[in-house]
Amino acid sequence: MDERMTKEQLVTELLRMRQQFRVLDSCRQEMQLVQAKYARHLESAPDAMLFVVEEVGRLESILRDILSFSRGSSPRRETCDIRSLVEEGLRIFVEACKERSISTKRSFHDVAPIEGDNERILEVVENRISNAIDAMPLEGELAITTGSASLKGVPYATITVSDTGEGIRDEDLPRIFEPFFTTKISPKGVGLGLPIVKKFMEDHGGLIDVKSRVGTGTTFVLYFPYPESIGLHEDTVKES
Repeated sequence: MDERMTKEQLVTELLRMRQQFRVLDSCRQEMQLVQAKYARHLESAPDAMLFVVEEVGRLESILRDILSFSRGSSPRRETCDIRSLVEEGLRIFVEACKERSISTKRSFHDVAPIEGDNERILEVVENRISNAIDAMPLEGELAITTGSASLKGVPYATITVSDTGEGIRDEDLPRIFEPFFTTKISPKGVGLGLPIVKKFMEDHGGLIDVKSRVGTGTTFVLYFPYPESIGLHEDTVKES
């Protein structure tokens, strides 16, 4: 009985949060319209409204992370073009890279299509790019590569995201996939980005390899099994 009530309360809470997300999105859009309409006639108010828009966006991000982390449905099985998803993910960060003087290096090799959920894989890609940019507040290089690899005889399609940022301390590396753990001084969310990435990768039968050195940068390699390889690999997350 207690367990059933707990699950019912969880569902109720998630539905309430989903409604809050919709309200926040409406507020953000309204504030952006007001700011655009009256910016020429106001002096200090535009800065205040920009602050409100940014804060609402931050709250949206937190709620989105929580809802994604709690999502219990299985991923869709559809044809996924890794290169197209990476290019789509990169497009929304063009301005962010320019603002921070971050150069981008792309190396896209031919990769056979995989099976998976395009939306969730795109979310994984965007999370990795966003975190890489956050690690480089002033200049740096963001490198993204698509390719193929074999682990213990099992073929995978791969996405590699590297940055030349501050890196992750050795003592923090084993904890980066823990929910609510973050190494950011001023986190945008609540430390659910990497746990969501790990969950989505596991949902696809994938693996994650992480290498990092303080003062040098971090590299994430995402391994996606080809359809015929699903179930042949060891379902573990590698950290080194």
